[in-house]
Amino acid sequence: MSRVREPAPTPGTRAGAQPGTAKSAGLSRHWRLAVITAAGLATVTATTAALPAADSASAGAENARAHAAARVPAQAAAARAGAGPAQDGDRDEEYWARHAGNPDQPHTSDTGKPQQGKAEEGKAEDGQGKGGGGGDGRGMDDPGGGEGGDGRGEGRASGHSGRDEGPAVPVDCDPNALIAAITAANQQGGGRLSLAPHCTYTLTANDGGNGLPVVVQHMAIDGNGATIARAANADQFRIFNIGSGGDLKLRHLTVTRGKTAEDENGGGAYVGPAGRLTLDCVTFDHNTVDDTDNDDGGAIYNEGVTTIRNTTLSNNSANEGGAVSNDNGKFEITTSRITGNTAANVGGGIDTDDGTTTISKSLLKNNYSGSYGGAVDADGGQTEIDDSVLVYNVASSGGGGAVDTDSSLFIRRSTIAHNTTPRHGGALELDSPAMVEDSRIYDNTATGAIGGGGIYTSPGIGDTVSIRRTVISGNQAPGNGASGGGIYTVTSGMTLDLTDTRITDNTSDDAPGGIDNTVGATVNAYGTNTIVDNVPTNCTGVDTTICFG
Repeated sequence: MSRVREPAPTPGTRAGAQPGTAKSAGLSRHWRLAVITAAGLATVTATTAALPAADSASAGAENARAHAAARVPAQAAAARAGAGPAQDGDRDEEYWARHAGNPDQPHTSDTGKPQQGKAEEGKAEDGQGKGGGGGDGRGMDDPGGGEGGDGRGEGRASGHSGRDEGPAVPVDCDPNALIAAITAANQQGGGRLSLAPHCTYTLTANDGGNGLPVVVQHMAIDGNGATIARAANADQFRIFNIGSGGDLKLRHLTVTRGKTAEDENGGGAYVGPAGRLTLDCVTFDHNTVDDTDNDDGGAIYNEGVTTIRNTTLSNNSANEGGAVSNDNGKFEITTSRITGNTAANVGGGIDTDDGTTTISKSLLKNNYSGSYGGAVDADGGQTEIDDSVLVYNVASSGGGGAVDTDSSLFIRRSTIAHNTTPRHGGALELDSPAMVEDSRIYDNTATGAIGGGGIYTSPGIGDTVSIRRTVISGNQAPGNGASGGGIYTVTSGMTLDLTDTRITDNTSDDAPGGIDNTVGATVNAYGTNTIVDNVPTNCTGVDTTICFG
């Protein structure tokens, strides 16, 4: 359900707005650099004695930069070599293109057991296999590490001793055979099906808005590279429906061309309350809903528990949640790709309403929303984004080119780059408490008349946005009269906490180019913060002990 937004302040109403004549960036920047050099100031710092020595001012800006780079996928080596942000992003993107969500290169065998000798394939489907080579997930060559271990926790969480882990029943390459096999598995209290390798099961029958029988038992389907598709000339129906008590596992399978009936959600799959869906090495591609102005979840609509890994969600479309709509459910996705999805309203990739959403070690690229949240829109509940890359997403008429949130948000060790919006918050629009840690936010653009090329913050009075060990650079707010190329604050009663953060080389049409805090929010600095080389100026409404000019 989309939320009602308060209108954003117009540039003319901001107290203390800088005059439009302060746009001669070249001379102003050179003068500032000369003053900084003459004063012997390489960085501007603010320190609190209560912090550990490793985070104190004596560590210097270089320590902050190194710490952030070491924690973000695929960036440390590029930074040491002097590579620009675009090169960092390219390397991150290449990593996920090689490692995430390819059902043709399964991470587990057809028996559900991990294949041997592959470092990233350590989690056994039934919890009995040994983990592969893990690691801390920090190195450039394996930013998605840390998947190792003995797999036992995974087995306890999602494995079952029921019939879905027993001998597989082969299913002939015939859609009627597949329907009959699912019906029989339900009647027998669960089961495991093995599809004909690389077969395409083309569904033509509409059974209550579904192409396949509703799953109400524990069930596993080994796709073996098969495809389940709705026939192009068939009635409108989704592919899977996981009802209350249903627990469906899909492996090595493609689901495509699902299209819901009128006023139904979840073009590829619907997960009802008390239902569970687990995907491993699956592709949901070109699924949609009957009415992309009203119905949600182009690929998956979740009201239960959905767990996804090694999966691709691409080219799906809906009103909210082009790929996924999580409505009061629990949704987790890891080592996967969410690319090229479209939402007519909010959440080009994922929309979450009052649910819990966790995104880790995944690529969200080229997603599009007609309003807020090009990649992710969160309204209520809690959203976490860890070790992920969000690039080239678009929010076409709202804010938050990559992420828009009106609920608690945690971002860690992630890259957010090259996202755009014609309004504010090229990377992030934060309307609630948020924490961004050990991340890179660069080369995002907000072309509206307000600003916030990187981050636009408008939480409630008394709320805090915390940014730690993060680089915010190269973001732009080029709209006429726009400011705050790096960060733009809206709420006077909010708090912005900066810890060991670097805000550099951001630009805006109007001053300042770094942080616009004209409204007078509380800005606290901890550790060592570097705010330099922003154009036309660095800050407005920020204490000079934190920001020089």
